[in-house]
Amino acid sequence: MELVAKSVPDAEITSGEALRTVLETALDAVVVMDAEGAVVDWNRMAEATFGWTSSEAVGQLMADLIIPPRYREAHNRGLAHYLDTGQGPILRQRIEITALHKSGREFPIELSVTPTDLAGRTNFLGFLRDISERRRAEELLERQLRDANLLWRVTGLAAQTGSLHDALTASLEAICEMTGWPIGHALIPSEAAPMRLESTAIWRLDSPEKFQMLTEVTAGVEFSIGVGLPGQALQSGEPVWMSNLDTNPAFFRARMSRELGVRAGFAFPVKSAGRVIAVLEFFSEHPARPDPELLLTVRTIGDQVGRVFERIQSEDMLRKEKLALEQEVAERKRVERHQALLLAELNHRVKNMLTVVMGIAAQTARASPSIQSFSESFLGRLSSLAHTYTLLTAANWETTPLGGLAEGLFSSHAVPCGPRLALSGPAVMLEPRAALSMSMILHELITNALKYGALATSDGHISLSWTLERAGDTGRVVIRWREMGVLLNGPPTRAGFGSKMIEATVRHELRGMVIADWRSDGVEYRIEFPSRSLD
Repeated sequence: MELVAKSVPDAEITSGEALRTVLETALDAVVVMDAEGAVVDWNRMAEATFGWTSSEAVGQLMADLIIPPRYREAHNRGLAHYLDTGQGPILRQRIEITALHKSGREFPIELSVTPTDLAGRTNFLGFLRDISERRRAEELLERQLRDANLLWRVTGLAAQTGSLHDALTASLEAICEMTGWPIGHALIPSEAAPMRLESTAIWRLDSPEKFQMLTEVTAGVEFSIGVGLPGQALQSGEPVWMSNLDTNPAFFRARMSRELGVRAGFAFPVKSAGRVIAVLEFFSEHPARPDPELLLTVRTIGDQVGRVFERIQSEDMLRKEKLALEQEVAERKRVERHQALLLAELNHRVKNMLTVVMGIAAQTARASPSIQSFSESFLGRLSSLAHTYTLLTAANWETTPLGGLAEGLFSSHAVPCGPRLALSGPAVMLEPRAALSMSMILHELITNALKYGALATSDGHISLSWTLERAGDTGRVVIRWREMGVLLNGPPTRAGFGSKMIEATVRHELRGMVIADWRSDGVEYRIEFPSRSLD
């Protein structure tokens, strides 16, 4: 929109006929105002733009015709300032202002004003253009850009989250920020009644203190299908807009909205596989007409967040299946290791048992004054050994006392409690698998002591003690095996099968640890494992 054409000097506008030609052929509304602010001329486009005919407008104050009341005082001050100083802030430039139609409707215009001297009198020549269509196009473009940015942002934020809670929180934050609405809230279906919505603690509030009453009241309310703003979104499965909340009978919290000044709201469902899994509601303190583009955008957002929920569910299911598979594979490998260990132990036990029997026979023979005494003692010890195996077999369905198991094993190996053997500890009951594992461990220790350790010399002796160390609801069993009175040259250069079996059994079967301390006069084993193995 041009001011007065610069190629037409003021001097050329000298006749009424020339001025009339300019006015009537102009594509814009052209208004001529005198120094008193009265309309001097008013062309046809001015009639079409503002609704006043030329005969109605000429002679009237222009401020009363086309300037909204709230701007008239500023207009009058500007006119007086120009007449005093010859300067004006809006002259000879294009500006966008709000104009008034005869009907009282306000609309945006583009205005340029040029002061001129007509017949020796100061006048103002104004060119005005209705830019309502352009402004609507700009606003539409801005809304489309806002909605596109909103959709992109919410979708991106939701896709990065690891839970529905985080996805809903991100959606509330982005939508409130992009729309400028101060309140956002998430509701979810009740577990007890899926067709009723209950409030969550997920809120987005510009001022938590200001809207505290809203959060407190909403927290205790369940919305049945079709009731209130969220209930209507649940019922329709589509976005819902409510205007004039303070007088809208469909708004469940109308009384409170009047107290808070909440005037408009909208809600939309988040759906997964056709099922509503959440409803998001938003409120504004200002009246707002339904925005179809925004509702279409939030509908898409609801679908996208629903897909995020489906992704989270799928990932959670995959994690559970992976964990179950890993546990199954680990258990299978553990069973395979255990079976291999048992087979190796069986082979080793058969060979080792002959040595044990021979050792029992030799020790019995040295202590027996007669063949009859030897026979009785030897057969009794063999019977004790058999009894130990029977006890361990029975432990598959009964708990076994650690003390009784140890005493039975020593007795079956012809090592009674006395000067060479000390057993001590509280009552500790072993569950079957732990009892079998401990019997294997003690058997190896006793066998090694008979072959190479304290029981292989006349001066050696053994101390076996155990404790149950508790810490709150958990605890650990600590077993100490000490061999003394035997000369050793330090730990063995390589671990034999027995040492490996002990280490593997403690680690894999008892989920514990074993520490060996080799000394010059003997060795000490410290075995620890969780008390949960003792159930």
